[in-house]
Amino acid sequence: MTTGAKPRLLSLLAAALALLSLAGCSSGAAAEAPPQPLEFVVLAAPAVGSSLEEGDEEAEDLDALTPEDVLLELATQLSGAGSALDFVLVAGPLLASPDEEAHALAVGALGQIAAPVLVGLGPDDGPRDELLEALGEGLRGHGGEPGQWGAAKEGWRPVALAGDGSWPTSQEAKAKERAQQEEAEEGPPARVILVHAAPALAPEVARKAAILVSQGPAPALERAGEQVQLRLPPLTRPPHVYARARIEGGALHVEFLALTGEAPPSPAPLRLP
Repeated sequence: MTTGAKPRLLSLLAAALALLSLAGCSSGAAAEAPPQPLEFVVLAAPAVGSSLEEGDEEAEDLDALTPEDVLLELATQLSGAGSALDFVLVAGPLLASPDEEAHALAVGALGQIAAPVLVGLGPDDGPRDELLEALGEGLRGHGGEPGQWGAAKEGWRPVALAGDGSWPTSQEAKAKERAQQEEAEEGPPARVILVHAAPALAPEVARKAAILVSQGPAPALERAGEQVQLRLPPLTRPPHVYARARIEGGALHVEFLALTGEAPPSPAPLRLP
């Protein structure tokens, strides 16, 4: 080997080692990248099929929005932001009328949303088979089962309870639960965001949730022991309040929004357990 060839060879070796070092740093940085914010929307009690009649305290103006109008308007707004949402949670009751027209209106509205929609059905939502078939055919990510087990994202898993407040029991749900248990053997299991419309939950069911979403008399975000609870009034009630939520940096950020009128004040972020 000539004297001039040695420096060139050493330079090539140094360049190769530098590239390998950069590649290692890049892969290490990717592995250590912080989780992306989890973005989702919550609404409660759309009650499609109910009507506002003359004399209703909430509808002195007969031109007030019907529940169908409200849900359709909200779904239309969310359809434009669907790609930015990880999922939408609906705390029932979904319907106030069991007929097929109410099914079609509810599913047609929610079906516009590009993100997966998980529905915690109310005890009286039905007839059960027809409604579940319509939801399974019309909503993204819905398996046509009474309870839904959503895909885990960024360490969180959305779950919608059946109308009686029970844990999802379909074969698909059981398979996903087994997969979560297997994940837990390799690392921490995904924490659960639970949406429901049952009048009361059994303690063993409620304990499975890090975040519990339900209907309430007024919008509220508060801590209950190791659990965070998010409650919203019925969407049918003016000013038709819903919530946009974000999990980021170990905290839950919630913004209360309204379709008409002034939205209630949004709460301060809550640190998650």
